[in-house]
Amino acid sequence: MAQADAQFIKPETILKQIGLQGGMQVADLGCGAGYFALPAARLVGSRGKVYAVDVQKSALAQVRKEAQSQGMHILSYDKYSRGAKDWLCDFSQNQHAPFHRQQR
Repeated sequence: MAQADAQFIKPETILKQIGLQGGMQVADLGCGAGYFALPAARLVGSRGKVYAVDVQKSALAQVRKEAQSQGMHILSYDKYSRGAKDWLCDFSQNQHAPFHRQQR
């Protein structure tokens, strides 16, 4: 994310404004480096869940590593994961997902 974008897009502020709070479940579709997933994990706390989904396994590994270093837990899935149909979330976001859409 460009430095200028970071000045305007403050994920934690946005997530608080939409009412995200402890114990909720969130799906971040196309999570990339976790720009929204990590702040969401802080807000939902240990009683909530954050599902981070991305097509790039390396991005998911980085999100998991960062979450663990901050004492948070994030459930991560790549495009081949099963079980997504069982998710019931209070909120989902897909900031980066449109960029991965195949041209037809």
